[in-house]
Amino acid sequence: MAIMLDKVTKIIDGFTTLNNITLTVNQGEIVGVMSTQLKEKAAFLQLITGAFKPSSGMYRISFDQDEKSKEAIQLVTMSTMHNATFTVQEWKAYEYFLHTQQDFICSWNVQAFLHKDKENLTNCEQYQLHIIRALMKKPRILLLDEPMSHLTSLALDELTFMLLMLKRQGMTIIISGSQKQNPPLICERLYVLDKGSMVQCDFTEQIEKLTCERYLKKLLG
Repeated sequence: MAIMLDKVTKIIDGFTTLNNITLTVNQGEIVGVMSTQLKEKAAFLQLITGAFKPSSGMYRISFDQDEKSKEAIQLVTMSTMHNATFTVQEWKAYEYFLHTQQDFICSWNVQAFLHKDKENLTNCEQYQLHIIRALMKKPRILLLDEPMSHLTSLALDELTFMLLMLKRQGMTIIISGSQKQNPPLICERLYVLDKGSMVQCDFTEQIEKLTCERYLKKLLG
């Protein structure tokens, strides 16, 4: 078990944003959380990162002893984007990251926009860069906020391939979105936040092999 919420309620400014939520996400799972309201989705993500504390209920994140650090959980969201320019330390980390993860990261031409200012990046490039920055910190839990809204169709296919490989490495992944979007096909379970309450939806189990074949077919033409 990586994440456990037991009857968690979060009250913000007198309003019950999250109401009696129970959720368990195991290590190495990919789970989707769709929401009808921006505030409740944001509160849920901030709760997982530890930025918010529950008003009531039990909340627990489980790591191995050597993984307990502030970087073990990484949230990728457009609201926290920063300049694309890498620091010297980030360049060293990036070079090491490319060397160790080259099997799945080489499909993104990150080098082409690393020296751009944030204002000159497309939404897709900004989101890709933020994902790379998050993965460089070697998180055990990765939270992706609305990748379907910011990435191109090809970039989404490439991300799908990356996430499947990260899953095999034991990373726990939560993908959030709005109910107007199609849920990611790689999610093993799908939850919907509606008026503060969370319900699990029926979701057909996806076969990783088919997802990988779809990605490779599109990439290779």
